[in-house]
Amino acid sequence: YQKDYDIQSSSRLDAATFSGLSNLFEDLEVTQVEHIIERAEKKLQYRISHTYFLNLVTHILILIKRVRSHQRIAAVNEPELHHQTDYVLKMYTIAKEVSREISECFDINIPENEIHYIKQYLLCSGMEKDISPSNVELFVNHADSSLKELVDEMVQTSTKVMNLNLQGDKELYTGLLMHIKPMVNRLKYQINIKNPLLEEIKHQYSATFGMTWLVCSIIERKLNVKVNEDEIGYVTLHFQAAIERCVGLKRAIVVCPGGIGTSQLIANRIKRLIPQLEIAEVISLGRLSHFDLSNIDFIISTVPLHIEVKPVITISSLVSEVDIKNINNFFWEDTFSKKEASITCANLFKVLDPQLIFPQVDFTDKEQLIDYLCDQLQSKGYVKEGFQQSVVQRENIASTSLGNSVAIPHGEDQYVERSKIIIATCSNVLDWEEGEVKIIFLLALKFGEQIVVKDILTDLYSIFDSENTLTRLTECTTAEEVMMLLGEGT
Repeated sequence: YQKDYDIQSSSRLDAATFSGLSNLFEDLEVTQVEHIIERAEKKLQYRISHTYFLNLVTHILILIKRVRSHQRIAAVNEPELHHQTDYVLKMYTIAKEVSREISECFDINIPENEIHYIKQYLLCSGMEKDISPSNVELFVNHADSSLKELVDEMVQTSTKVMNLNLQGDKELYTGLLMHIKPMVNRLKYQINIKNPLLEEIKHQYSATFGMTWLVCSIIERKLNVKVNEDEIGYVTLHFQAAIERCVGLKRAIVVCPGGIGTSQLIANRIKRLIPQLEIAEVISLGRLSHFDLSNIDFIISTVPLHIEVKPVITISSLVSEVDIKNINNFFWEDTFSKKEASITCANLFKVLDPQLIFPQVDFTDKEQLIDYLCDQLQSKGYVKEGFQQSVVQRENIASTSLGNSVAIPHGEDQYVERSKIIIATCSNVLDWEEGEVKIIFLLALKFGEQIVVKDILTDLYSIFDSENTLTRLTECTTAEEVMMLLGEGT
């Protein structure tokens, strides 16, 4: 026992992840792989971050298992070595040294294709350290075409669901490219890792977590794997960072009757103190009536303006601390007010049935509630036998609690005859393993139907992201009240 404790205590992996890996590999094997990577870090001259260290450990362990069982991976189509950049050649050299150590330590022969995959993981770790445009382009060019198609669809779907343009976010695209491949490998080989930030992610970013879970159904459908909530938590962080970058891109103009020098001083001070605000242009008062305001979020002016088309913040010519505070407050209040505005659920209404809305149900057991709701779907012919079992299997892999008193149990679309969503609220808080739940959206969605699933997911995200709507949902006592609440914006 003491020996096992010493091995685990020296690991850079958290105890739960180390224990999970130990169920599939020998403790000593996990530790030996860690040591090989740590020696590679000395050649890289930087310490690999936790996420990429974990990705590399699990990839090499899977590689060892794959080679031992004589499984081959697809060939890597890459330029000849003499056409590669010095940076790629350095990574290839280190990957080759890592492969040599693996061969000696585990008495196996590492094929050339595997060396190229190790090189790609090292490129990932270097990308996080130095995410320069050249490195981004380099990594994207070396990524699998099938992986790029998958990430493209995930970004397109999230853009549609959240009504935010994330498709131009290179950091999101590259981050997902680097993360998804090792994640899929872990899922295929049933390697479960623990996300130490999971509860915090679900608490702080519950709507994004819910959206990510829905988007990850693309991975499940295309690759025939089940994504657990620990992995979804890691992917959520990529999307949340992109959302914050996108929300931060608000554009304003500065209107000043003074000279250009004074105007630029004002603009530069605002830029320096509020970096998330883009000053599109500094214009004179005389130009304002002819200026195109369609792509401007609000106006900052040193003189009072009587304009109704855009919000105006009046500041002093010296841009005091009070002025900066007022601009900042307006910036975030504007963002928040848009988020809490009346939601529109016209697409969701296409898959709602008043007879499948159950307010204030009195269940104390999660399994009994799921059985009851699935029975309602099956009795009306919306799902086939097997749907209820697929919902339970999904829950056994990972709880579908989003962390904001909402759960989204869902089953396989192969058992769905016609897309429907059940809404149920509980009269008392229901224990949902990973959290307490009061609102349940049971999803039975058929992806091949004419109904655009992405549009339905957009409406669901709007609900998850509105604390006001969720609170009011728990207060509804009839199906008609629920329909009226969700129909307010339609």
